[in-house]
Amino acid sequence: MANIEHLQTVHVPASMVYEALTTAEGLSEIWTNELIINHQMGSINEFRFGSHDITKMRIEELIPNKKVIWKCIDSDPEWIGTMISFDIEEKNGKSFITLRQMNWREVTF
Repeated sequence: MANIEHLQTVHVPASMVYEALTTAEGLSEIWTNELIINHQMGSINEFRFGSHDITKMRIEELIPNKKVIWKCIDSDPEWIGTMISFDIEEKNGKSFITLRQMNWREVTF
């Protein structure tokens, strides 16, 4: 299985990063503004990209200000079954975010 990992540093507290990843307002600023967001474990979030493209993510784990994990349950075929995790660590007023998309069937270009 192939994985993707991105590291990002932002000059905001971890609570703001967590809010951006768990609210419709936050996610509409960083991904798409056509979405339906839920806030509980096991819930399904829906992200639309145009009239036909939809991605559905089940919330697998929520640790306030620390971690968000989603599992893709509907999208383009290569996305289905992948896990997306956001690990958040705060130090000295900055947040360090590790974004991983894991369990790709194969490396694609």
